[in-house]
Order: sequence, then structure tokens, then C-alpha cells
Amino acid sequence: MSETLDDAELSSLLEKTSRTFAVAIPLLGGGLSHDVGFGYLLFRVIDTLEDAAHWPRDRRVEALRDAIGLLDQPSVDLARDCSRRWLAAPAASDNPHYTALIAALPRLVARLPAIEPARRRVILDHARRTASLMLEFQMQASLDGRIVLRSVDQLRHYCYAVAGVVGELLTELFLLAEPPLCASAGVLRELSAVVGEALQLTNILKDAEQDAREGRSLLPPDVGWDAALELAGDDLARSRRYVAELQAAGASGGILAFVVLPLMLSARTLRVLRDLGPGARLARDQVIRAVQELAEAQQRRDSQLAALIA
Repeated sequence: MSETLDDAELSSLLEKTSRTFAVAIPLLGGGLSHDVGFGYLLFRVIDTLEDAAHWPRDRRVEALRDAIGLLDQPSVDLARDCSRRWLAAPAASDNPHYTALIAALPRLVARLPAIEPARRRVILDHARRTASLMLEFQMQASLDGRIVLRSVDQLRHYCYAVAGVVGELLTELFLLAEPPLCASAGVLRELSAVVGEALQLTNILKDAEQDAREGRSLLPPDVGWDAALELAGDDLARSRRYVAELQAAGASGGILAFVVLPLMLSARTLRVLRDLGPGARLARDQVIRAVQELAEAQQRRDSQLAALIA
């Protein structure tokens, strides 16, 4: 086994630890898909520590602090030490794919030198920021690790911590990959976090019952089901502005497809949730149809891709 995770193994881990992004990331093509894939897996490791439902609060706090230390001074040896501790019984997750990812962490970190320095710094800085924000929430949790959000502001801050930062990371990687987009950098940066928030709010609504079983109350008592759906819908409307700005700035088809597809699926999931209530999911054929519609829109050079997010 190589000391560094190769592209095939990276793709395999993406497929096993993600549904939507495993489909979306290859749409980027070239080196950008590898960098975004690397970043996604790094964030997924951090998410797994934050989501460790059977760990008490103090163990989650310790693990996130270790992750921050690793991101500050990444090394294969430190990654190996962290991986060993996070897999010690009980492991951070009982999902075999997530435990496989944590086990592969040293080989993932060994890929860092192959990433262009500016992109590497952006990935590490944003990963450290999300880990630090997650740590803040964990330090406010109960001793058994229960997180309860009590206001709309807390909900938004949580969404920013776990997903808004990802939207900002992706925007910075897009700007580095396609310099002509820098003419729209101000607008794109202003809207980048809301794209992540839109996706996260949809996930919170979709997973509300499971989160409750695992000790997370992420829908505040003063935010009812209908109000939360409306909040997510508002974020999707603002996300359409982000897509329209990308398209007007001349973003490549790969970047547009990567951004639009998850937002399309989020919009359609919200419709299903409105109709069927908590726990509803898109059927596989609905996901396939969304992919086909996006491909058809790009083939006919549709100038209004944002309209697909409805």
C-alpha cells in the first residue's frame, strides 16, 4: 500500500462518504476536482468528530482540539497519532466508511505537498476555521454531548460553522482556478456562505428525526417546521443569485454544474419535505432526472441555469 492516497482511493472514499458531492465533484474536472475532493474528505473527518454521538462532550472537544493542531502543523506522523486515538474504542463513528476515512487520514495528509501552495493554504485555513467553530458549539453542549440550538441566530451560526465556511472555501478555490472570476469576487464572496447554509438547512430538516435520536436539537423551539422550510427557501433564492453571478462572470461548465446540482437537489428535497414531512427523501430516479436536466440545460447553453434551482 502506498504511503499516499492515490486518485482512485480518493474517489472511492468520496463515493462511500458522500452521496451528492461524490456525483458533483467529478463535474469540476482536472486538478480542481482533486483539490475539492481532498478538501471535502478533510471536512468530513472534522464532521465525523463533531457528530460522534456516542462520545461524551469532553472527548469530542479533545478530538477537535487535536484536529486544529493537525491543521496548524500538518504532518503524517501527527495524522497517524490522531487517527489511532479517534479509532480507539469506541471509535468516532460506527459507520465503516467513516472509520475507513479516519484510518486513511495519514495517507490523505501525505497528499498535501502535491496541492498547489495557495490552494493548500486556503483548504487548511478554512478547515481549521470550521473545526474551531465546531469546537465552540461542543464546549456549549451538555456533558453527554447534547447540542440544543435555541434561536434563529444560533441556527444560522451553526449552519455557517458546518457548511457556510465550505461555501467560502469553494469560492476561494474557484477564484484561484479561474482568475477571470475575480471581477465578480466581491459578490461571490458575499453570497458564498449562504450557499452552504441553504444545503445545511435542507439537511437539518431532512435529518431532524435522526438528529433528535442522537442528541442534537438543531431546530430551535421558536422556529417551527414551516418557518424553517421558508428560511431554507429564502437561502436557495439567494443561492440562485450566486449561480447567476458565476454564470455572468464566465465560470466554466464544470464549476457551474458542481454548484447547481446540489442546489437543485436541495430545492427538490424541500418540495418533498413540504409534501411528506420530516424524514422524506428524494427517490433515486428523481436524483437521476436532476442530473439529466442539468446536462441538457448545459448542452443547449442555457443562459439561466439558476432557474433550475426552483
